[in-house]
Amino acid sequence: MAAILAGKAAWLVEASDGGLDGRRKLLAAAARSEPPPRVLAIFGSAELSLAIGAGNVIHTAFLAGRDAERWTSDVERLSGFRPLLP
Repeated sequence: MAAILAGKAAWLVEASDGGLDGRRKLLAAAARSEPPPRVLAIFGSAELSLAIGAGNVIHTAFLAGRDAERWTSDVERLSGFRPLLP
C-alpha cells in the first residue's frame, strides 16, 4: 500500500479470485495516488503465488522503472486478446 500511496507503483496486480473488500481499499488508494497505477486482475491467487514465489498472493504492486515499461508493453499486447479486469 505504501508504494501505491507514494506514487511508486506502475501497476497494481490483483488476484482475480481475491475478495472485494481488499480490492476496494486498494483501488481507493490507487485513485488517490499520483500518478495512479494501472490495474491488472486476470491471474488467480495460485498463479500470482507461483510467479512471485510466495504463498497466497492476493495483491502486489509492480514498481515503476524499466522493467515496468517492458511489462506494460507485454500487458498492452495481451489486452488485445482479453480484458485486463474480470
